[in-house]
Amino acid sequence: MSNRFFEGTEKKVELVVSGRSPDLRGLGEQRWHEIVEAAQATVLSRLRTESCDAYLLSESSLFVFERKMLMITCGRTRLVDAVAALLQDVSLEDVRFFIFERKNEAFPHRQPTSFYEDARALNALLPGKAFQFGDEDEHHLYLYHLDRPFEGQPEDVTMEILMYGLDRDVAGMFDLQTGASTMARARSEAMQRILPGYAVEEHLFEPSGYSLNGVRGTHYGTVHVTPQEHGSYASFETNHPFGDDPASVCNEVLDVFRPRAFDVVLFDQGTSSFVSPPGYEIRSNVTQRIECGYQVRFLSHFRPRGEQPPRRIPLAMETLERGSR
Repeated sequence: MSNRFFEGTEKKVELVVSGRSPDLRGLGEQRWHEIVEAAQATVLSRLRTESCDAYLLSESSLFVFERKMLMITCGRTRLVDAVAALLQDVSLEDVRFFIFERKNEAFPHRQPTSFYEDARALNALLPGKAFQFGDEDEHHLYLYHLDRPFEGQPEDVTMEILMYGLDRDVAGMFDLQTGASTMARARSEAMQRILPGYAVEEHLFEPSGYSLNGVRGTHYGTVHVTPQEHGSYASFETNHPFGDDPASVCNEVLDVFRPRAFDVVLFDQGTSSFVSPPGYEIRSNVTQRIECGYQVRFLSHFRPRGEQPPRRIPLAMETLERGSR
């Protein structure tokens, strides 16, 4: 059994500014490098399109539009510090929408901060409210949001699919130690399947791990994979409209990764329904309409299994740091 571990579960921030605020892309590439470094991550590359600057990071992704930015980080990053850095350039009065998410981690004691510490720091900058979606002893999501009215548009949606216990053959496509370099074609076809027509940029980490950013007009998509045997994890996120059937998008992604369990986080206006995919059962279904314009749903699923033997945990666990997944 491998003793390598990287904390793949993510923290996320999304911020929208008013028309009075400077163009966020206009802050310049160097300034965004500094904001990323405040979170203790680094920029690996940039994909620039007419509407978006998409940065691949040593820990996940950053998307910058004219009036919106979202940053996703994993590992042991301090994403709240990046928010504080950004607010040196953006007036608090010009922040129209703000959310901060943090998923339950495999090794929370190895994180530099807890969600509660993050939320208190954010509340001193952008007064808001905090919620926990799901039970403490199961998969759950922490959410902090700015307590300020915001009118979300019907087509403005977000879907996050957070997957655990990946199929080992699939995980091998993202692990250089198990032949990922020879699986480029299969990996490319899988990504095209879930992000068709997107301009993409990707990165394989040494010794294992994978990140991809995709942009198609004003829509983004991102994929992150930590394929190690202990605690394998993958995430997919997009703001591409899913209409009345978000489950159809989810099923495409699940067919690629074939996880043992997965969670879905949906931001929309509450007009769609989600049907659990065949072979999975739902263990947590939490819904909350937040004051800043959206209905948030957290749907946690698992694949029922019979009696299982325990998995041995290496006592000399090697925690991988940034850029070395």
